[in-house]
Amino acid sequence: MSVYLEGLQLALEILESRPFEAVRGKMLFKIDCNNIQQLKQYGRERADTEYHPLGTRKMGPVSEPMAITDARLRVKGINALRVIDASIMPSLISGNTNAPSIMIGEKGADIIRQA
Repeated sequence: MSVYLEGLQLALEILESRPFEAVRGKMLFKIDCNNIQQLKQYGRERADTEYHPLGTRKMGPVSEPMAITDARLRVKGINALRVIDASIMPSLISGNTNAPSIMIGEKGADIIRQA
């Protein structure tokens, strides 16, 4: 069983445990924690990220093979295409991504105006 399914199974078992009875309320989805097929289906239908994804279009020097954007936010190998959002961050930051995303947008706008 995958780590994801084990974690989902454990979370549901904890939520359905006696200490949560007073605060749990009615479950919206009834899932048998021991039924792997139900867990997989639940995961496919309900899985979502709870953090701000970023770093999918990493910025970096030409020598960095995993970087697809340069310091001027241009996509390497494609003319007239830039990525100007949180996806260019090379690694996850420890705080909220709102202010850095605004900064990237403002910097991108400045770069385009200069071109």
